[in-house]
Amino acid sequence: MVSDGEAFAFHVDLDTIETSNLNRQFLFRKHHVGKSKAEVAAQVVQSFAPAAKIVAHQANVKESRFGLDFVRSKDIVLNGLDNLDARRHVNRLCVAGGVPLVESGTAGHKGQVTVHLKGRTECYECTHRPAQQRSYPICTLRNTPDKPIHCIVWAKEMLFARLFGRPEDVTDLDEGTAANKEPAAAAAAAAAPSNGDVAHSHQQDQAAADAAVAAAAAAATAAQEAAAEARDAASFFLRREGEAAAAYARRVFGRVFASDIERVAGMAELWKLRRPPTPLNLDHLLPDAAAADERVLAAAAAAAGHGGGGGGVARALGLGDHEVWSDADAALVFLAAVVAFLEHRPEELGAAVFDKGAGCAVLWRWFAFRLGGATGSMRGRRAAEEVGGLVGGYLGSWWRR
Repeated sequence: MVSDGEAFAFHVDLDTIETSNLNRQFLFRKHHVGKSKAEVAAQVVQSFAPAAKIVAHQANVKESRFGLDFVRSKDIVLNGLDNLDARRHVNRLCVAGGVPLVESGTAGHKGQVTVHLKGRTECYECTHRPAQQRSYPICTLRNTPDKPIHCIVWAKEMLFARLFGRPEDVTDLDEGTAANKEPAAAAAAAAAPSNGDVAHSHQQDQAAADAAVAAAAAAATAAQEAAAEARDAASFFLRREGEAAAAYARRVFGRVFASDIERVAGMAELWKLRRPPTPLNLDHLLPDAAAADERVLAAAAAAAGHGGGGGGVARALGLGDHEVWSDADAALVFLAAVVAFLEHRPEELGAAVFDKGAGCAVLWRWFAFRLGGATGSMRGRRAAEEVGGLVGGYLGSWWRR
């Protein structure tokens, strides 16, 4: 669209760039991870199409400001949203406004593009679409989950895999710290010229060429530093030599439920229309660390002795499957579940596979913490298992052989 000359476009996208986005497009690079998709895309496109004017909005497309009047003022709508509800919303606006809609999307290795225009073609919703979503954007799972299934998938694909899976496998959980500590020089990456551009600049203006070379070098340095930070972030989840299981569990809790949440809460654009998450301080939840560790170790041992897994840990702590747990209760379950796996199933470390029982013990803290305000009343562990059955694929308990 921009290659044909002048263009005026609006880009609306709430999400931020994730590592998993990098291999299926050409606008984003490693040093962009953690930034707004809309803003980075606009910057990069304008770097090679300066005549284009692109207005970027890191926002929800369902906000009232992007309603019928907004759509009617456009010549065409290009839609690449990642959920069915939002796609239907945009489709109805385009039908009501008589604006052409180019609908596109991917699922795994498959892609599709369709064109819709009122009075000329069927609309997007005229074709039956499956209602059950089986894959979810990483940025939603990590930053803005608003459904129970988001928390289940987060636990399965990111947290559980990092704690108990293959240590060499890097997940998007590892990007949480590095993504938001980019050196300032990385901002020049989008505009960094190619070698040919630099040579041309030498002919025109030596000073400009030197500046361009410096910008390219700064961008390369930024990318290297971001990669190094990502490696450091991944090593955080490895158990250190001589580290007690309870100490490791506490350290992980502090990372995923305190420092990572502080990072997400600091993304002001994400919380304009919703309540931001609140980091949890384990020292405040369980001020008597020695007593808490004693309960955690006892619960982990009891669960292992009775083949109880995640549910056994909760029962050993005196918590029922259907009752609503306090923050402190849920923290104890998380700690005890991690300790139980480390201490009583060491042979599975590095090759463990998520199942419904295991996942629910690990994810419950996340479940209650991230969704307590968004979903209203919280249900018990059994409810989490029911949702987890959609993605876990295992109907037995954690400890089933």
